Amino acid sequence: MDEEAAAAKEARLDRPGLTIFTDGSCLENGATGYAEVWKKGNDWEGLKSHMGWEQEAYDGECAALARALQTAASRYDASGEVTIFSDAQAAIVRMTSDNPGPGQQYALEARRHITALRAKDPNIQIEIRWCPEPPRNRRQRNGR
Repeated sequence: MDEEAAAAKEARLDRPGLTIFTDGSCLENGATGYAEVWKKGNDWEGLKSHMGWEQEAYDGECAALARALQTAASRYDASGEVTIFSDAQAAIVRMTSDNPGPGQQYALEARRHITALRAKDPNIQIEIRWCPEPPRNRRQRNGR
């Protein structure tokens, strides 16, 4: 099984704790935003945010990860695990560094939310994982 198939399979598993899926996007006209969704019981909840204009999809992806950690910090119910899935490997890597550069503000924000989660539960497991973009999204983006 290749890496993409394995990651897609992993993302479909039921997981303990809170699981959040994120995505950021930038339209041709420069509008940038992100969305996050999570399962609550048998229903899905989520939010979306327009970030403004003249930003990159990367900014949307980084902002989505930081916002997902904020959501986790506000919704954490002592289940011991938070898993966040993103299709943006570069944004995931960016969250591991607070060095100056693109996405720094989101990496710093993410760290504040991780600190808040750890204050509630020092043993919490927080994972940010890659999952491939769903094939139907690729078709929609490519006009097929």
